[in-house]
Amino acid sequence: MTWNRRPLSVTILAWVYIGTGTIGFVYHLTEFQATSAFLYDGMWVELIRILAIICGAFMLRSHNRARWLASPGSHSM
Repeated sequence: MTWNRRPLSVTILAWVYIGTGTIGFVYHLTEFQATSAFLYDGMWVELIRILAIICGAFMLRSHNRARWLASPGSHSM
């Protein structure tokens, strides 16, 4: 039985998503103020950062849905 390995580009991109998601989460967490006029904007930013971390982790686990979710051009409204 042969195992298909994921491409190196997918692995690199997954780690970029995890890294930028983590750095962005920590950076924006320090700016988060509950008394802000735009209270929910900070929560949306944090949600996007967590989503990037999750996408990166699932891309490393070779889930094709994570690749689809992470790609910006594949979504239609």
